[in-house]
Amino acid sequence: MLRAYYDYRLVTLSVCIAICAAYAGVGLAERVAVSKGRWKTFWIAGGACALGTAIWSMHYIGMLAFRLPVPVRYDIRLVLISVVAALASSGIALLFIGQERLTRKQLWYGAFAMGGGIATMHYIGMAAMRMPCICVYDWRIVALSVCMAVAVSAVALAALRSRSKLIGLRKIAAGVLLGCAISSMHYTGMMAAHFWRSNRTLSLAGSANISWVGGVAIAA
Repeated sequence: MLRAYYDYRLVTLSVCIAICAAYAGVGLAERVAVSKGRWKTFWIAGGACALGTAIWSMHYIGMLAFRLPVPVRYDIRLVLISVVAALASSGIALLFIGQERLTRKQLWYGAFAMGGGIATMHYIGMAAMRMPCICVYDWRIVALSVCMAVAVSAVALAALRSRSKLIGLRKIAAGVLLGCAISSMHYTGMMAAHFWRSNRTLSLAGSANISWVGGVAIAA
């Protein structure tokens, strides 16, 4: 098995992005809640783009922080599909938040949909890796990461619904806690992956190398 390590500067950056995304989510929830008609649609669509790209960028900065002793490239098509999954999960969250009434059952429906979207984004992103080795998953940890994604989504939806109580330091604290929770799902999912060197023919068609310059662009 190949030994991997993390660049903790990029890990820190990914957690900071997750916290900013969670804090922005609180503000977006407020906008969605008070808007009506066409403006509500505008805020849901724009908010999904903002929140989705933030969650996606946190994920890919976390991926870049993960270092293997072999060169790693990324399949651009799968990367773009993972972006769509992130946007969809964020849109679902804002749709549920924008409802006048949200029952406990509806909250869990939203949590499963949002959590499933985040988990899908993560594992599609993992599948986008192109390298001279194979990835084997510990399915117990995979299941744990999916459960964490759903639980984090449920907490996030509940917190965003209680936006009237999230002001000042409480709003900052909610952003920090939710951001750390989102990050924990990602790094739990990374723990499930084990990499073994392989001599199989590697197709690099449609793939790209993401350097530190690309990482800075994603973070920006």
